Amino acid sequence: METLRAHNTRGISVLGIIIAIIILAAMGGSMAVLVATNQEARNEQYFKDQSFATAQGGLEVSLGLISTGINPCDPLNWNLAGDSLVGNTIIVTREDGRIYVTGSKGSATTALSIVDPTPPSEGQVLQVDANHAKDASNGAPPRKLTDITFQLAPGCGQVVTITSLVVSWSPNYGESILQVKFDGANVYDAAGVLSGGTIDITNQSITDANVHLIDFIRWDSDIQNRLYTIQFNFLDGSNKVIEVDTR
Repeated sequence: METLRAHNTRGISVLGIIIAIIILAAMGGSMAVLVATNQEARNEQYFKDQSFATAQGGLEVSLGLISTGINPCDPLNWNLAGDSLVGNTIIVTREDGRIYVTGSKGSATTALSIVDPTPPSEGQVLQVDANHAKDASNGAPPRKLTDITFQLAPGCGQVVTITSLVVSWSPNYGESILQVKFDGANVYDAAGVLSGGTIDITNQSITDANVHLIDFIRWDSDIQNRLYTIQFNFLDGSNKVIEVDTR
């Protein structure tokens, strides 16, 4: 009888150990899941904190750059590019009277915006390149000034609308402008406009980052070896003045 009781006791002890091991294993698995879940939550919170800090920092840096008179959009992104070295992504746009900043880290993204204290005018936003401009003195068709290009400054999202031009030239022998063509289409084709007069062109709205072309400005007689001043007038009342010297 004592022998049977001893066997029963040992059997119960072994069974208890097995049950305890099973319980501990289950608890261990639960703890592992809990730890992994907590770590994932901590990572998500870290990403959120970093993305917010990046966006907030982007706004502050952008306002600082704007206060120094930076012109007008692209340098905002360039000056913030260093943030990517620590795995953060930042995008800044300046349009419609506001500054928009998006900061990203891991799976988190934060978008912030603020009123632009000094929004750029359309004249600031449009870039004009006359480095390759030609007149009749160096290969262009007679009576024409050609090969002037323009585009929105990189990073600027606002729409720019050119409403008129004022072209003057020196020496001035009484010539007049008859035709202006942008991107292959006539924007002015009417009675002649004398030097310094306003050319009321068909409004030209630039909404993309592409390079656009002034195919030509055409006069009523041959024109060559002149100093030209071209003023672009915009819908917001601003203007931009360039010089072209073909003498």
